Amino acid sequence: TLTKGDLNLNCKTLRISGNYNRTSGNKIGSSTSSIIVDGSGTFSGTLGIVSHNNTLTINRTGSSVATGSAFTLTNLNLLNGTFTNGGTITMASGGAVVTRNAGVLTNP
Repeated sequence: TLTKGDLNLNCKTLRISGNYNRTSGNKIGSSTSSIIVDGSGTFSGTLGIVSHNNTLTINRTGSSVATGSAFTLTNLNLLNGTFTNGGTITMASGGAVVTRNAGVLTNP
């Protein structure tokens, strides 16, 4: 649960494998940071990414992972589940990679 303040990933990987609830605060990444959403559990609120991240991987069957902010990615892996982009994703220059297996990208 992230209810206040920002989480600076500082070149690390954040793995969300269980229940997730964000009411406030953001994840601040870098060109070498990664976020992986896998496993199972409830996912409420938006992901809260607000900067450049190297890789975002969604591999959570039956869940919808949402964003609502502008951010930059180098790699986007949609393996399972739904990724609902309510913000603006900029794919980084120099070779962005998008991998899609059974995942779904919606852009409301």
